[in-house]
Amino acid sequence: MSMTPLKLMCFCYSGGERMTNADGSLGKYIGGVSEATVIEEGISFEELVVKVCSRMDLSQDGKSLFYSTSMDKSKHLRMRDADGVSMMFYLNEDEVDIFVEEETLTNTPKQCNISSRESNLLSSSPSTAEGEPPLSSKDSLTICHEMGLVPYSQQRGEDILSGDGQLFDNHRLFKKAVILFAALNKFSFKYLDNSRHYYRLACVVDGCPWKLTARAQGKSELIRVIKMKNEYCHTAQDNTNFKPRIRAKEMGMIFMDKIAGQPNFLPRSICKDFELAFHTPLTYSQGWRIRERARELISGPVSMTYHLVPWMCQRLIESIPHTKAVWSSSEDGKFNQLFVAYGCSITGFLAGCRPILFIDACFLIGPYRGSCLSAVAYDANDQLYPLAYAIVSSENYEDWLWFMHNLKEIVAEKKVVVVTDRNPRLLRAVKELFGEECNAWCVRHVKENFSKFATGKGMKGNPKKTALHLFTKIAYACDERLYGVYLTKLFGLSPELSKWVEENCPQH
Repeated sequence: MSMTPLKLMCFCYSGGERMTNADGSLGKYIGGVSEATVIEEGISFEELVVKVCSRMDLSQDGKSLFYSTSMDKSKHLRMRDADGVSMMFYLNEDEVDIFVEEETLTNTPKQCNISSRESNLLSSSPSTAEGEPPLSSKDSLTICHEMGLVPYSQQRGEDILSGDGQLFDNHRLFKKAVILFAALNKFSFKYLDNSRHYYRLACVVDGCPWKLTARAQGKSELIRVIKMKNEYCHTAQDNTNFKPRIRAKEMGMIFMDKIAGQPNFLPRSICKDFELAFHTPLTYSQGWRIRERARELISGPVSMTYHLVPWMCQRLIESIPHTKAVWSSSEDGKFNQLFVAYGCSITGFLAGCRPILFIDACFLIGPYRGSCLSAVAYDANDQLYPLAYAIVSSENYEDWLWFMHNLKEIVAEKKVVVVTDRNPRLLRAVKELFGEECNAWCVRHVKENFSKFATGKGMKGNPKKTALHLFTKIAYACDERLYGVYLTKLFGLSPELSKWVEENCPQH
């Protein structure tokens, strides 16, 4: 059964004047003509303009629409697009007053002692630094549009923050509008009260009367501007010295939409766009912090992503057959370990890769650190073939044992040789699960240890190069005869180095 669309009785007014009460609020609408019509929820902004203007025999060109709310008839909100139409239905129940006016600049801020540079910044084309090629109006508008900003324009500033009665969908949009409004009008502000339900702001310049008060609408996320005194009293020095307040938390809100559409947007690109829009340079570290803050606003704090681990594992298992994705947590519910081996990788390894696994680990950087354990093989083309990886707290015995246990399960009955870097904790886990005979050592790591030992014995130059060459021959000897030949040559060069090889388990 379909639901009946919501209908509003619209009382349309034009040609009159909205009177202002002594307290600054809007009073009765005097003069002009009025008509009535009915609109249904779902009507587009363009259809609404056509219907209202045709009802009142008015041209649609150059008209602005304002509407009242059932909560406060004295507040008139401007309607610009489909979101405004939806908000009108949300804020009214049975009827609404719609006012049609000619598009004019209203509520123009009063400023004193504006410098010539200020006048340039408030024009439609941004000024450029001395010695730089001037930006075209098209370039400036493109940059600002991509950032979700508007160019330096007094009229655009009024569109962002129009004054008393303006509603915002949430506190983030409200704060973003205030930041942009302050940047466009070249002044800095401070919060006198800053909670999720009540905001009170003032200009930081002593004696400047600019103030703004806003509060949440009941228990909803809507933020409504209660009072805005849009007057300034700045000296020419104040305007000249102005720089936008650059805080990663606030600037992240401005760039949030940009980074949501381009997740790999670079910090240097943020710096470039910010300077083009606000004529203030950013350092690379500032751009990086702004990007990270925007990502946090989009995806939530990094710590919250750990809650997605169970869901991710389940989705991997459902999406890729034979995948092994397991995780573990501590007794208090905190993330502990994650192991992932894709089904396609497991199938390929069992079907066509050499029965050799190379195990290694690397440190993770970021807010929570940890280690990444990995197991790779070689395919028939001598290319690295990733098999499995794990995220753990460190390279301790418990984590290595857990990783090797899961690895043992995916290789099943296939006999493999495990190549390691001789990490004692890893060796212990390998011997327990794969056996002593399946353990081999990485030549590069052993050779590094051999080189350090040779240096410690005072060997350097050509003798050391010869010793390293003989060690390589020993490591890659195909049979015991060649192994004995090269070990004898090494003994002739240095008995201590030969003894070191014999004592470090050459069978591995």
